[in-house]
Amino acid sequence: MFEVITSEASYLRSLNILMSQFIKSEELNAGSSLCVLERGHSHVLFSNINSIKSVSENFLQALRARQTEAVLMSSISDIIEQHVS
Repeated sequence: MFEVITSEASYLRSLNILMSQFIKSEELNAGSSLCVLERGHSHVLFSNINSIKSVSENFLQALRARQTEAVLMSSISDIIEQHVS
């Protein structure tokens, strides 16, 4: 259970880096003279990243809430099942 929580926290940190370093990057911005990606390619790569980040945040929040209820968590399968879709 600890591994699931730490893995999700790491994944969310990676998503935050993706957003701050790549999506908001001048070099990747289609309006930049240093543009690496065309507007369409950028949209394909990053169009649903906000939704993905939101799901990850909600999942991690639910996991951490369960963790604060008891140090020895009995199960998190119900949380995983709730967020799997």
